Amino acid sequence: MFKAMKPKESSNEDPDEITSAIEEFVDELDVLLRQSAAQKLAPSEVIEAIIKLTKKYPVLSDISNQQSLTGLVETQAQNICKINLSEDEIASIWK
Repeated sequence: MFKAMKPKESSNEDPDEITSAIEEFVDELDVLLRQSAAQKLAPSEVIEAIIKLTKKYPVLSDISNQQSLTGLVETQAQNICKINLSEDEIASIWK
């Protein structure tokens, strides 16, 4: 699903590197959210963990289809942890 994402034209990153980063990010996000749900972490703690995870993948902050990836974070947080992210929280994910 995310393999179609392309780097912005100004990016010097290798498309294969970006694809690999997306796949790793999605896998780690799933683990993070499932562990957070199992540990019954507070929503603020889950959001902080998501922000830390996104900082681990700076290459993803410069992809043209970042909105799709952000949508995945939002949907998975809702589905797995029952957390509804606010617009401010969503905006803070990739900063």
